Amino acid sequence: MKIMKKRFVLLLGLCVFLASSSISLVSSTDSDSPDIHIQKVIRGYSVCEWINDFLPIWYILPKSLGNSLDNVLPTVTITSPLHNDTVAGMVLITGTAHDSDGEVSHVEVSIDRGPWINATGTTNWTFQWDTTLETNEMHKISAQSYDGADYSNVTSIDVTVDNTQHNTLPVVNITYPSDGDMVVGLTTIMGFAYDSDDDPLNITLRIDDGDWMPVSLLISPPYIGWSYHWNTSLVPDGNHTITVQAHDGHNFTQVSLTVTVSNLNPQVNVLPLVNITSPLDNAFVTGTVTITGTASDIDGVIQKVEIRINDGPWNLAIGTSVWNYNWDTRVHIDSIHTVSARSFDGSNYSETYSITLTVDNTPPATTCSISGTEGINNWWTSNITITLTGMDNTSGIQNTYYKLDNSEWGVYTSSVSLPDEGVHLLLYYSHDVVGNRETNQSLTIKIDKTNPVTTYTLIPDSPTGLNNWYTRSVTLTFLGNDYVSWVNKTCYRINNGTWENYTGPVSLQEDGMHIVDYYSIDNAGNQENLHQVEIKIDKTPPTIRIIKPVTKKLYIFDREIITLPFQTRILGKITLEVFVNDKSSGIQKVQYIIDYGTRIDVSTTPFNYVYDESSLLRHRHVITAKAVDKAGNTSNTDELSIWIFNI
Repeated sequence: MKIMKKRFVLLLGLCVFLASSSISLVSSTDSDSPDIHIQKVIRGYSVCEWINDFLPIWYILPKSLGNSLDNVLPTVTITSPLHNDTVAGMVLITGTAHDSDGEVSHVEVSIDRGPWINATGTTNWTFQWDTTLETNEMHKISAQSYDGADYSNVTSIDVTVDNTQHNTLPVVNITYPSDGDMVVGLTTIMGFAYDSDDDPLNITLRIDDGDWMPVSLLISPPYIGWSYHWNTSLVPDGNHTITVQAHDGHNFTQVSLTVTVSNLNPQVNVLPLVNITSPLDNAFVTGTVTITGTASDIDGVIQKVEIRINDGPWNLAIGTSVWNYNWDTRVHIDSIHTVSARSFDGSNYSETYSITLTVDNTPPATTCSISGTEGINNWWTSNITITLTGMDNTSGIQNTYYKLDNSEWGVYTSSVSLPDEGVHLLLYYSHDVVGNRETNQSLTIKIDKTNPVTTYTLIPDSPTGLNNWYTRSVTLTFLGNDYVSWVNKTCYRINNGTWENYTGPVSLQEDGMHIVDYYSIDNAGNQENLHQVEIKIDKTPPTIRIIKPVTKKLYIFDREIITLPFQTRILGKITLEVFVNDKSSGIQKVQYIIDYGTRIDVSTTPFNYVYDESSLLRHRHVITAKAVDKAGNTSNTDELSIWIFNI
């Protein structure tokens, strides 16, 4: 493959050199030599024509390499037949040509790299090829256009000629006007066509040597009625040839007649009209919009309708007298745009019809505001009012919708009150005027208007002593309750001390009065009212001792006289006195026990008792005092032995 490419490049270079030098090659003067009977006069050939003779069948160069660096090459296409089609008989080759910076001068066609032959027409061109003169095999059809300065690139297709099958020529005629008729103004040319092979017919018509134009068809099997509206005011007065042809895909038939145009008062072509019927002027649009309208021409037929957006290119609409055009507005920014339409009757364009449309492809945006008492952690501690505000800067808001918890969607018209405690889900969105829908927005709303409630338990669960006093350590446990936002924390303090966060059971061990203040705060910030519990603990027995009489003393009538070397002697009455103390609950009473039996309770301070009982001398008594505090703790003195003489 590489060797073939090198040989091809060398051959191409040699060809260019020889052609550009305009050299006549004469290999031999002997005209009968079979090997060197080559005499090619290059003068008069273009470089590309001469090179084509040496190229393989699959490659064709344009007739000219171009004369101008600034000129844009024209283009050419072959529309019929198609590549790899099978053809027979008389074939009508058709195509189009275009030049972006000028006009196409003519189109040329070549069969199998044969001579270039001018086709009929330019923008829409035709070429009649009689395949019966060709062999039944594959042939190459090539076309190129010329704009007066440069040739286009060559366009080629391959077709297979097969004339082995019989094909009946189609039949076509012109029923009006007749040959030699005089015509004026707008004339309708009519006729019929028929194909006995039932092949589909392509019927075209031309005036003189003009372009082939499609006709209007009225299908009425087995005959096909056709018509063409001809504005004779567009041609000069005199004789003109009308030619119509019918092509069945294999062969074609042509008929012609001559008429005389006699417009005594030549008419100026009336411009066609165009109108946009939808959308309305100044409307809002979104997405893909179908623009519709109508077009008319009082002295001709509308050939096409074109649409353009702002100052963009003109684009072909679908249809003529009633037309439509799909415009994807999403390729444009949200703004005001000008949509223009124009129609063409084959000679002139209509005046431009324009409307302004506002593109809105942006969904609206909805904001939600809530009024009420705001707590903590995104909780609200009061009834709330929900206000939704939809915003759309282009077409405006059509409606705003909302849904609260499991309720149905509703149209938002005014502020919504929400008194219920709990966690709520609010969904909402807005529609704008042109139908753009905002995606669902969501907001979680939490309402807790109720203070938490704190309870406590004590271990032991009830006082172990008298008068609500505990005679052992007490364990205090708090339990905060809140069934909406739940308890955030419980706080307590003892005897106006520092507030502490409750984390676990509190042990109270010291004797004394414990005043515990407590409250809880929930996660919404609601604070419970301050509560208080009093816990009295007295684990320590009271202190007591007898301070009168004391041992080894002599008392006469309640007075201490002297110290004795032996046990106490008392003459007359004696006041029993004690020293008693209790630092926590205080003394409830003092109980005097005489001789292990008689018990005398004294409940008032200073807890003294006057002992004035009759007793003989040398009669011994044993006295004991017992202190009882208010918690029920008790303490006894040591026994005191005395001898009393009292009559």
